[in-house]
Amino acid sequence: MKGKMTWVSPSNIALIKYWGKKPNQIPCNPSISFTLKDSVTTTSCEWEESDSSQFELRFEGNRNEKFEQRVGKYLDSLNKELPFLKRLHLIFDTKNTFPHSAGIASSASSFSSFALILTQLETLLEGKNYSEREFMDRASYLARLGSGSACRSVFGPVCAWRDELLGEPVETHEIFKSYRDTIVIIDQGTKAVSSSQGHALMNSHPFATHRYEMAQDHFKKVCEILKTGDAHALGKILEHEALTLHGLMMSSPTPYILLKPSTIEVIDKVKTFRRDHKVPLYFTLDAGPNVHLLYPKEYEPQVTIFIQNNFKQYGLIFDQVGSGPKLKESEVY
Repeated sequence: MKGKMTWVSPSNIALIKYWGKKPNQIPCNPSISFTLKDSVTTTSCEWEESDSSQFELRFEGNRNEKFEQRVGKYLDSLNKELPFLKRLHLIFDTKNTFPHSAGIASSASSFSSFALILTQLETLLEGKNYSEREFMDRASYLARLGSGSACRSVFGPVCAWRDELLGEPVETHEIFKSYRDTIVIIDQGTKAVSSSQGHALMNSHPFATHRYEMAQDHFKKVCEILKTGDAHALGKILEHEALTLHGLMMSSPTPYILLKPSTIEVIDKVKTFRRDHKVPLYFTLDAGPNVHLLYPKEYEPQVTIFIQNNFKQYGLIFDQVGSGPKLKESEVY
């Protein structure tokens, strides 16, 4: 047997940040995220049964040795979980609609797309008869083993990841299902410190225990806010979470700073605009210098004018909350 399949899987933006992990990609605190619509990874896989396992990867049409090694290591780790991998020749071709390794959760969208492909291969080659929800649960579980936050990209529009092995969809008010996320690209270069390195520094962080307690409290509050639709209440917590994340980096045993002067400038202008216009426009940050601006759909015209007047010198990605991954094609020859 041989065939080809293509999955499109979204990035996500964490409202409650996952920072710090135990062995086997288990989080030290719960997290919750908006699933995005247009910031996606498209991964195609040509596969063929063979006498031995072979693997090739092209990233945006070219070989990316560092990424190839990471994906190869991920596949090797799944040999016991997915024994059919030992008899497949796999050729992956993957691309993003946004900068890779710049702190916009490219690992989440990438590894969730790989996991969806692997889950579909499992149904074809192992005869698994998953229901739709069982299929997505399985993909979320496999995605987590490649990148923790990837387990949240399998479900939309909002996904939680508790201290467990996979993500789960969250009950959400209508206002958040159409929420807007404009990403201000301050720097699209590769981060100086990877997220994996940052997670490891939490193992000896002096504020780790307090941080995990805080995240538990924020998680409970956000789950309730997402039901009631209070945009201002959500915004206050997500800004606190964003600044706490970078505060943890700067106070780590080996401190580092991913923020840029322009990041602070954008944040200051957002806070001034919110104060002057009473608009629920709030910021958050992933592990990088780029700024996510989150706001309800009804304020889109007003906020768009503000963004274009103040941040046109940066790259801008106008995105919104989405429904989750999509199967683009699947053929068996």
